Amino acid sequence: MKTSGAVASSDYFYGEDADDGVLSELKDLLDEDVAGGAGLRMGGVKQEAVPGPGGGAARWGPPTIRDGLAAANGDNAGAIALATAEECDAFGDGLQSVSSGDNESSCQYDGASCTASSVSSKKPSRSKAKSRATCKLGQGQGHDSGDSEAADSKVRRRNTNAEASRRSRLKRKADMERLRERNEELEQDRDLFLERIAELQLEVSTLRHAGSIDIARENELLRAEIRKHKMFVSSIVRATREAPQMLLEERVRLLKSGIDSSLAQVIGLVHTSTNWPEHSFVPETARHQMRIQYHFLPEGARREEIKRLGLRLEAYNFELDAQEMGKAMWELNRTQLGSRQLKDYRTKRDGIERGVERFVSDEFARALEMLDEELDVESYYEKHEREDNTFETVRALFARTYAERTLSPHAFFCTGDGASAAHESRAEIRESVADGVASCSIIATSEFTKQLIKAQLMNASETTSDTRLMDTSLIHGYVILPSSPDPGSGAPRCHCISVISMPVGYFSGIRSTEHAITKDNELADAFLSAMVSDTEHLWESCMATHTNSVAGTDDEKSTSTPISLPST
Repeated sequence: MKTSGAVASSDYFYGEDADDGVLSELKDLLDEDVAGGAGLRMGGVKQEAVPGPGGGAARWGPPTIRDGLAAANGDNAGAIALATAEECDAFGDGLQSVSSGDNESSCQYDGASCTASSVSSKKPSRSKAKSRATCKLGQGQGHDSGDSEAADSKVRRRNTNAEASRRSRLKRKADMERLRERNEELEQDRDLFLERIAELQLEVSTLRHAGSIDIARENELLRAEIRKHKMFVSSIVRATREAPQMLLEERVRLLKSGIDSSLAQVIGLVHTSTNWPEHSFVPETARHQMRIQYHFLPEGARREEIKRLGLRLEAYNFELDAQEMGKAMWELNRTQLGSRQLKDYRTKRDGIERGVERFVSDEFARALEMLDEELDVESYYEKHEREDNTFETVRALFARTYAERTLSPHAFFCTGDGASAAHESRAEIRESVADGVASCSIIATSEFTKQLIKAQLMNASETTSDTRLMDTSLIHGYVILPSSPDPGSGAPRCHCISVISMPVGYFSGIRSTEHAITKDNELADAFLSAMVSDTEHLWESCMATHTNSVAGTDDEKSTSTPISLPST
């Protein structure tokens, strides 16, 4: 009988059609296995195998086997078992898994199992040699192989997860770095926008004195003034560097247009500042009756976001004619005596090294001779100590002009009511100022460092790494108005207004917002005291200069070494 695959048809084992020849052949095979010590249990036959030397026995069981024959063999014994119908009901439906041990082997099929129990035997089973089981399995091989594959799979899964985590961490790190860089760029852009907004608000505010204007009118005036200011700056550059084909008269015309623009900005700032908040603090060291107003740009910004500071200081009833006061102030600036005196005064107060130098050129000097108005250019610098004990030089160049303009003095004063003392002071000021229109002296100072750098008019020594150049605008001016004569002596008197719009973070006056502005967005007392002291020092120097001029005495007027410009 052929039993290849350890499977035999059920027709051989039970029912009326059972073949005695087949049973006989199986019996012979059984006898051989019993001789080797194997035991066989089959159903449906009333015979028992003769015990072999190994003590094995074969016995035929009840006729209930339908489809199963399993063959299994161990290292020390072999066994053949025919399973019952309940045990091998799904035998033919497919093999699921096979496992083997030292003394026991089993085959699992779709819910049915066939188990072969081994007995001690040194002779291998011949039935296994004759008919190979479909699910042949070596001792211990299934468990070892499964454990190894599971371990390998776990290692591969762990490595895959680790690699994915590493890539995810690198991606997050790169994203955070990009976001950090982008955030820094946006903060820088925001600072630039705030500075530009502050400058535009300043420029528009200086034009409001033209009367009741709407947005379109403001834009039109702003564009016109910007064009005039650019022409003024370019005229200074061209006067020193322009090609010979440009006529001297053209340079003079451009310079005059620029002078008019600078004067208009100061007049507009004086008009606009009448609506600024009034500061209640007046330093005890102030030697004159004084009114103080201030303004921050951009409007409504927090202290750390403020880019420009506007300050208005006014004092009245100086015992000097308005025109004489204006001429004395210009003389101090033209000879740089006032700048040098103010420099020494500030250095004595805070110990910061400062310097004032004249900015000159042959072409520039020839153009100035043909102007009706006065114009002077000077370089100013300060040395500041850094946190690492090194020094940084902050430098800026200023153009200063002087002119007489017919204005309405009453337009420069506030009309609102405030505290009683402040209201009385304003009333006294308005009463003391001449009615109608009058000739007023104006001294205007504007900064144009950026334009000179673009024109390559700065010396190489002034653009070194330890020098920081001013890259935003500064407007400073004085308007001197005639006042009513002294009621007792009849001597002429004048009223002085000083206005300034300066950027934050350059010179000692306002190195930082923390230095000049309190947490409540008000002027700091120390900063205000210094500004008041400087302004009063200049006013008193002007009066002293006029007195000396009238007396016929000549004070020593020291001048600094001029700045040499590149030849054209």
